[in-house]
Amino acid sequence: MIERSIRFNIHSQHTLTELLEQKKSLSNLYTYNPGEKIAESEIASAIEEAIHAEPSPYDSHPAPHTRFELVHALDTGHTDRTGSTVAELWDLFQDKETLQLSGVAENVSGGEKTKVFFRLAI
Repeated sequence: MIERSIRFNIHSQHTLTELLEQKKSLSNLYTYNPGEKIAESEIASAIEEAIHAEPSPYDSHPAPHTRFELVHALDTGHTDRTGSTVAELWDLFQDKETLQLSGVAENVSGGEKTKVFFRLAI
């Protein structure tokens, strides 16, 4: 998500700068190709900067580098075919059974109560 957002922002900046300088109109930002090729080093540098940026007091989530560190610190004992650590989302919860049971609701149909079980799709 970080990479896609940065690629789009840089593409937009280059496109709009070029069009303003040349006094051209724009019919479709998504399909326009700026005359000057965007350097991959510019994109890589912006991605690194975004990943390592410190969060502001208004951010609702930790900074990306902090999230990466937290995920890599999980030691589940499971690995995938590439040797990377694998974990299920449920492993992040201390009391997963209570959370799973909170997915039980009562269904009242025709005056009769029945329990309906559903899974949380995360």
